[in-house]
This record gives sequence, structure tokens and C-alpha cells, in this order.
Amino acid sequence: MIGMILLLLSIIGALGYYMMRNDDRIYAYISARDLQRAELYDRLVEMALKCRTQALDKDAYPQLEFPQVITKPAPTPSKRDGK
Repeated sequence: MIGMILLLLSIIGALGYYMMRNDDRIYAYISARDLQRAELYDRLVEMALKCRTQALDKDAYPQLEFPQVITKPAPTPSKRDGK
């Protein structure tokens, strides 16, 4: 009888230890995830501000050069022209 009580107490103690340790792991995971999200958000805001200032600076990007207006070419000969 005493052996069964000790076994029950040891099982309850081991289960409590496991649950405490599991809670600690979950808390550590959530803390690390929240820290990563905060750092990612800070980088996102920093990048958005950097892109905004570059977008306002016209010298930061190459200027597009459009070719001269293309004139309409001569019509292509058809089979009726014999060419």
C-alpha cells in the first residue's frame, strides 16, 4: 500500500515537473517570437522610411530616356502589287 502511494506521488511529481518545464519552454518560445516580430516591424518601418525618402529624391533613381517619336513606316506591299 505504501509503495502504491509513493508511486502515485512520484507520478504526480513527475507530471508537475513536466508541466512546469513545458510552460517554461512555451513562455521562452513566445518571448523569442514576440522579440523577432518586434525587430521585424522595426526593420519594416525603417525600410519604408528609407524608401519614402529615396522616392522623394529624384537623383536616387536613373531617369528614363524615351526615344524620338517613331514615324509611321511606308505601307508594306501586298500580293496584289506584284512584289
